[in-house]
Amino acid sequence: MYVCPAGKVLVLRGVVEVGGRVRRAYRSGACFSCPHFMVECTRNRSGRVLYRWGEEGLLVEMEERLRAEPWVLDARKGTVEHVFGSVKRAFNQRYLLLRGLGRVAGEVGFSMLVYDLRRVLSMVGVRGLMESFSSVC
Repeated sequence: MYVCPAGKVLVLRGVVEVGGRVRRAYRSGACFSCPHFMVECTRNRSGRVLYRWGEEGLLVEMEERLRAEPWVLDARKGTVEHVFGSVKRAFNQRYLLLRGLGRVAGEVGFSMLVYDLRRVLSMVGVRGLMESFSSVC
């Protein structure tokens, strides 16, 4: 529920798809009788309109969870995001060479595959990797 600065509830007035994403428009019918109209609240002659994307609820939930447990983000930085830093440093991959979503996904996929293989080799060695392949095949 959204509320305008005068305390009036903004009601869902329309849903539009913009660029493949859902956008909702909220309005109040009380704008024209409000003392804040065209002075403080909005300069829109048709009244205050609040636009929200369809995913906004998920973003609000995520922000609340992060405020409740800020250590989770620190843990993620230590366990997940170091991979990208390692790839950039070890493979000297500071920027991507290809353009386009499919090509970039392929380039990043190859980098992650090589990173994973290097990790496996450092943990179990070549002999352990070959033994696990022979047990599968």
